[in-house]
Amino acid sequence: MEHELDSTIAIRNGLTLQVNELKNKLKITDIEYNHEKRNRVRLQVLLDRIRSQMVRCMSVLADHRALKTIVKVCI
Repeated sequence: MEHELDSTIAIRNGLTLQVNELKNKLKITDIEYNHEKRNRVRLQVLLDRIRSQMVRCMSVLADHRALKTIVKVCI
């Protein structure tokens, strides 16, 4: 009877250890996920800025008078 109790306690301690290890892995994975999510949002904002600047550049290139004015200002 006492041997069964010791065996059960050992199994419970092993399972508790496994649960704690899995919780730590989950925390690390959650931190990495949040980091990647922030990076994705930052890159999306940067991409949107680049796109808007490209649209403005294309509008200037399409308008020959505005392009001529800008070139004169730069020279």
